[in-house]
Amino acid sequence: MTSKHHPVASNGASATSASLVYELLRKDVLYGAFPPDSKLGIDSLSERYGVGSIPIREALNRLSAEGFVAKEDQKGFFVPAVSMDELWELTRTRCLLHNIAVPESLDHGDTAWEERLVLAAHYLFKTPRQSTGSIKLNPEWDARHRAFHLAVIDGSPSRWIRDFHANLFDYADRYRHQYISAETHVGSRDVEEEHREILDAAISRSTERLIELLNDHTRRTTEIIARSMPEQLRPKHGPTKKQATRLGRPSAG
Repeated sequence: MTSKHHPVASNGASATSASLVYELLRKDVLYGAFPPDSKLGIDSLSERYGVGSIPIREALNRLSAEGFVAKEDQKGFFVPAVSMDELWELTRTRCLLHNIAVPESLDHGDTAWEERLVLAAHYLFKTPRQSTGSIKLNPEWDARHRAFHLAVIDGSPSRWIRDFHANLFDYADRYRHQYISAETHVGSRDVEEEHREILDAAISRSTERLIELLNDHTRRTTEIIARSMPEQLRPKHGPTKKQATRLGRPSAG
């Protein structure tokens, strides 16, 4: 079977096919290829990726265990729903994790870590955010943006911290892909300058400064997403007082 979307080569073992399908499906879910709360049918996914049902089920179960796909008994698999409450909580958790992950990374990051971070920043800065002839974010910029943020924390010796940080980034990034285009930030912020400040703070080992910059960077994105979400998903007055306190921002009400 072939697919006009993401044909998967069938010349390897089934485990290899399942791993590739997992990566493709994970990317499609995170990048908004499927609407939130939509059903992920086995047959339609088999056609999309050009494989049988077994690697599809393996990939779906793996993504379900990781929280990137929802599973309901007797109903099957679905793209997780989105909500402002979840986005606020993701933002709060990411900011809390920065308090642990940043000191770990700066205390243990060596020269090789600095080189990886500077290289990740170099690739990010040289890549345009906007795809040619489109308002969509450039997929190459997206990948390098993720690589940069993960590199900031990559100095931590803890695999658990690095993995948790990466997963939280991806959970939140699903909202960014869903509701933000390359034009959304125009006139509201200088994203490249924010990243340059983050890089400078990391290289200079300015722990408190880096935590502050990362948290502000994360919160700004959340606030922009909140304004871009459909009316029925968006709080009428921004975050509640409780949520605003958790995020370190004054509430709108």
